Amino acid sequence: MQQPLVSVILLVYNGEKHLKEAIDSILKQTYNNFELIIVDDGSTDSSQQIIQSYTDKRIILHKNASNMGLVNTLNIALPLCKGKYIARMDADDICLPDRLAKQVAYLNDNSDVIMIDSIMEYIDESGHRLNKYNSTSNSPVAIKYSLPYSNVLGHSSIMMRREPYIRYRYRHTDFEDYDLWLRLINDGYKIHKLPEPLLLYRIHNNSYTISNNRNKKRNYHIRTFNTKWYYWKKISFTDKLKPFNLILFTSMIHNLLKGLYIRYSG
Repeated sequence: MQQPLVSVILLVYNGEKHLKEAIDSILKQTYNNFELIIVDDGSTDSSQQIIQSYTDKRIILHKNASNMGLVNTLNIALPLCKGKYIARMDADDICLPDRLAKQVAYLNDNSDVIMIDSIMEYIDESGHRLNKYNSTSNSPVAIKYSLPYSNVLGHSSIMMRREPYIRYRYRHTDFEDYDLWLRLINDGYKIHKLPEPLLLYRIHNNSYTISNNRNKKRNYHIRTFNTKWYYWKKISFTDKLKPFNLILFTSMIHNLLKGLYIRYSG
């Protein structure tokens, strides 16, 4: 087997319902020089049996002895990757056939970009497309000046260069992916998003995405504040004075006030 150019990380915890569909969407990619690193985070359902039913040699299964949680499991998965590029994938989402091919081509042609994302199209529990998309902030400049306000990038739809991905890793905060994007931008890295949907993102009843539920909105603002505050405390005083971080600070205060307003009003 040739050295894979791409490592795809797929984490699963009791994800038997949609796991096969997720795995199949990777194995059916038009680009095939990849390895699929599946980390089972102590599942107690049939997830492991589903994974072991495959004979494709590109699949590498790692099983945690117990449930270690998302951040710990992500940081376990990263050093297992051999590829030059690392892509993320969730166990209930679906990659469209050209996802890896188009993201690899972009990173190959744009050495100044550290990470490539794509637009995600939302689907419901049954896989029906909702004709809703996660963001129109696509260019590096648009992403840089949108991120202080909210997370305009998908976690399940990104592909990043291996060395910085492994070096930065994930930290324990409310939105670990958002914290990572903020750190990358703060350190001067460029992120781009392909302006087409390459991943179908499944919306569940407990999702924060496109939710009109009052409690979910409140929790979203408070958790976003917590993530920004965690990031803000860790950066240097000099970094705090950057325009990017000054914008983030004002947005962080807005998140806090909005969360408190929703909590105590009406």
